Order: sequence, then structure tokens, then C-alpha cells
Amino acid sequence: MKIFLFILGISVLFVSCRKKELRDVETTETAGAQHCSNFVKDADELGVDCGGADCDPCQQDTLPCNIPDNKVRCLEASTVTTESLINQSHGYLGNNYVFRAYTGDGDSLILTFDDIPDVTQTYSGVANSFDISSTEVLVEYFQPYPLKDWIGSGAVYVNFIDGAYKIGSCDYDFHEYGQPSFSIEQYFSITFY
Repeated sequence: MKIFLFILGISVLFVSCRKKELRDVETTETAGAQHCSNFVKDADELGVDCGGADCDPCQQDTLPCNIPDNKVRCLEASTVTTESLINQSHGYLGNNYVFRAYTGDGDSLILTFDDIPDVTQTYSGVANSFDISSTEVLVEYFQPYPLKDWIGSGAVYVNFIDGAYKIGSCDYDFHEYGQPSFSIEQYFSITFY
């Protein structure tokens, strides 16, 4: 009888341990990666706890206007010019994350973020590069001929589609550095690989 009770006790212990082990494994498998629920944009996430290899896809804010890709359209007074953008690049520059695009005639559009942009965020343009917050972007437009450097404000949208960042604005207002009033309106849409 003692042997029977001993075997019964071992069997109960084995079954209860086995059930707990299965329960723990199922919970870990269905919960997803831990970084996907820590309320921080980390690992390879594209937004806070979304995107990347492990997390659910992000809900991205899309550009609310239809602009041809890799184009800058400027409206100055009544003159409209459209430039094609080539030679796009992006990466860290100091503590900031910078996107650069160039036109065939030497113009450049530079977008500076505090870090790799969050695709769930619509960014607001700022007038200087000091202390860019996580919801702001510095957008600069340089023209060598005639020599003009532009800075301004407006809403900027960032998406990540098919392995590339697509950044654009429907209504970015620019003025020359040192000038108080806006004198040029710009539309842009750029894909950075």
C-alpha cells in the first residue's frame, strides 16, 4: 500500500509539473516579444511597440495629398517650379538622425529628427536645430543658384513601406534664413532607401 501511495504521489507531482510547464510555454509563445509591450520604441520597432520583425504592424499617418514621389514643388509668388530629387541618403549625424536629398542642379532638402523617426507620429517643423523634440523636425532647403537658404514650418509625415522611409509634406511654408515672413510654399515627397 505504501508503494502504491508513493507511486500515486510521484504521478500527481509529475502531471502537475508538466501542466505548469506547458502553461508557461504557451503564455510565452502567445505574448510576443517582451519589447513589443514595454511602451518604448526600441529594438527594430518603427513606432512605440509596433513594427519590426516581432511586433504588430504600426498604424501609420499617411500623406494627405497626392504628390509624385521624389519631387519637390515650390511656389514662390506666382512661379511654380518642380525638381526631381536624386541621391537620397540617411543616417545618424551626431545625436540626430538626418535625411538628405539632392536635385540635379545642386539644391538640397535636409530633414533632421532627434532620432530615427516614429512612423506613428506626424512631425511639426521647427525653426532651429537646438533641442529638436521627439515630435519635431528641422527642414532646410538650400539653393546654390541663386544662393538662398530656406527654413520653415509645417506638418511632415513619415512612413516605412517596403523597407524604405517615405517622407513628405503637403504645405511646408519656407522663408529665407533671417527673414521673418514666409515667401515660398513647398510640397515634397521623398523615398529614402
